[in-house]
Amino acid sequence: MKNKEKRMGLKKEKRNLKNKKRELRRKKEVQNKQEKRMVLKKLFSIPQPEEYSYESRGYQNLYHYTFGDRIPSILKYGVIIGDVVTGVLSGFNSPNLTTESHFHNPTQKPVSHFEKRDKLYRLTINCPTNSKKLINYGWFDRTYCGGLNLKTVSDNQSLNGDLDKQYIYLGQIDPSMITGIKGWNKQTKCWERFRRQEKKDLCQEYESLKFKHKSIFPFPDFVRICGYRSNDYTGMVKKYYEETDHKDVWKDLYVLSDYILDQGFNDTSYKIRILQQVGTGVRSDSETRNIVNIVFETYNRNVSFSKRIDPDKFTYRLNKTINEYETWLKEVNEKPTEEYEENLRMVS
Repeated sequence: MKNKEKRMGLKKEKRNLKNKKRELRRKKEVQNKQEKRMVLKKLFSIPQPEEYSYESRGYQNLYHYTFGDRIPSILKYGVIIGDVVTGVLSGFNSPNLTTESHFHNPTQKPVSHFEKRDKLYRLTINCPTNSKKLINYGWFDRTYCGGLNLKTVSDNQSLNGDLDKQYIYLGQIDPSMITGIKGWNKQTKCWERFRRQEKKDLCQEYESLKFKHKSIFPFPDFVRICGYRSNDYTGMVKKYYEETDHKDVWKDLYVLSDYILDQGFNDTSYKIRILQQVGTGVRSDSETRNIVNIVFETYNRNVSFSKRIDPDKFTYRLNKTINEYETWLKEVNEKPTEEYEENLRMVS
């Protein structure tokens, strides 16, 4: 009888401990969400002066620069991805626009990506221009970020663009707001209209792909992993991930990193460790492995014993996906263009 009572007591103790942990996680999640709201509220506590607004400066057009491999998703979801760095360990997601129409690279992606990722495109945007939604990037950076982003682009303004002529849009750029698309022709040095058939072919091509990326092996999205992408002003990023992650080579890693964010475990130490892997600008196998290990260890450290993931099984599954992707990537890029286009026509 005493042994039975002892076992019952142990079960009750374990249950109480589990409930306490669950309550602690819930409180941490609530606190994390409250802190996010406070930070975002504080960010825009100072109204944008009239002289910085789009209308008062007399601009005529707004543009968004992107690569061809992003066009199909933009035509479906709109412009919903944009990194706004507010500090060494802080930032949020919001579309970045510019008033400059000449060929340059406000995306700040490597120039080598221009051709690898189906060339550079310029989208003409017609969105609401009131000063509460459309914020001058240069003013915002000086006011809230201590000129952090200005220092980044000032080294090569002719290539990266003028931050004082760029704007942050606090919302989704719906596909209906895109009034024109032109692609850069490096031979003629001109922007050329994106014809209807071209658009149709490109969308069909990416819709039929097994994986998202067919041009370059993608590095894990550290902006998403740290949690900056989830500070989202478009309200569309979560839906986009839900509907497209099955085509992402890092889908298993994002299941863990998203859980870490949802539970509020992405503390300062976690962010620093992730960002240390990308601070040098190197994207090697070593940095990739380190990010995977940090995410995996953080997840297993914060879940109950019964929910912990076996490292060997996780590594096996991840490597299997990577190997499948690399084989597929090689096949896609070796396939003759005419044969590939013919296959697309058959699929459509």
